[in-house]
Amino acid sequence: MAERGANNLKACCVVAGHLAERAWAVLHRGTPHVICDNNGNPTIPAEAKQIIAERWTVPEEIRKRRRSRKIAGKAPQAALTRPDKRGSLPRPRSSRPRAKTVNPTT
Repeated sequence: MAERGANNLKACCVVAGHLAERAWAVLHRGTPHVICDNNGNPTIPAEAKQIIAERWTVPEEIRKRRRSRKIAGKAPQAALTRPDKRGSLPRPRSSRPRAKTVNPTT
């Protein structure tokens, strides 16, 4: 994912999809999960960690280069001042419920 320039969220979603597919296959077959190397040969967890560290860890220089740089000051969004389709100015919305009016003639 680092070679393709993907951000962290995209990489996490891809990994989550692969893990979900693996979990479904293991449950569907009814067999225990077996850790394998890149050639599909069963391996022990210590060897798997070594393979991951050697081949699948993103180098620190790529991590630094890909980290997001926040923009210092964003321009504010333009306020809506023109009338909407019904011909009236837009009314501000409130989260409070409207107060009920009492009809004095009743």
